[in-house]
Amino acid sequence: MDPLKLSNVIVNSTGEFHESVNCFTLPPKVNSPGLEEYLVNSKFEPLSYTLPNLEVLMAVVFGITQVLNVAFRRIGLPSLISQILVS
Repeated sequence: MDPLKLSNVIVNSTGEFHESVNCFTLPPKVNSPGLEEYLVNSKFEPLSYTLPNLEVLMAVVFGITQVLNVAFRRIGLPSLISQILVS
């Protein structure tokens, strides 16, 4: 897949024009090095990969939704309200 290219024209303090090109591939790769890397490497940063970040974000959204759902259920609001507020 070809990377998507976005270009920005920048004017510096002397009035010269420069073009800045940012390239990235869509859809982004969601990956993780696996359990072996975690067990072998003591300096392993699991949140430097996209899959653990996605999993943490999904867990946080789910947790906040459930907490709000319990609170809103006491005042008679449906669970859809908590899902809308969290998203």
